[in-house]
Amino acid sequence: SIFNNSATSTNIKIQNNTARFNRQWNGTSGTFDLRNGDSYIVEDNIIEYNAHQRGIMIIGSNNSIVRNNIIRYSGGTGIWVQSGDSNSVVGNELRDCNAVHANGLTIGGGATNTLFENNSVYNYNIHMTLNNSYYTTVINNYLKKLTDDTPCMAAWDDFYEYQECWNTLTISGNTLS
Repeated sequence: SIFNNSATSTNIKIQNNTARFNRQWNGTSGTFDLRNGDSYIVEDNIIEYNAHQRGIMIIGSNNSIVRNNIIRYSGGTGIWVQSGDSNSVVGNELRDCNAVHANGLTIGGGATNTLFENNSVYNYNIHMTLNNSYYTTVINNYLKKLTDDTPCMAAWDDFYEYQECWNTLTISGNTLS
């Protein structure tokens, strides 16, 4: 696992790694758990077989890019963006995770100006969840359901309470099946 909770971190790159068979460590929640920084780049990594662990978490960070990663068989949400501004999640492949709260892509915590583009998500509980986020753009993603009984996308509690979340959401060109 990689964990960073520094308020002063900028321009950290996590590239071309394979992370497998990790478990939670000292309260971390993601295999790559990056918080409170700016301009993280997380790209071209393989994250797999991490029980009780989310894939990539970007929390309270700005101008970060999560690109071209493969996440499979994780124990929780594949990629989670919470709070922060101007983050992009582009070209990732997430597959085969149906653990409790294992959603493919998740956004919340007041995140603003977040882009989800050209991601492929296969066989997760819910492929994308939205909660309390603003100016979110979801375009050209492929979301393949686990079963006919599961939704491809869902909005959670806070999203319904804040009309501005709906008014600033763009969903376009996605394939939901």
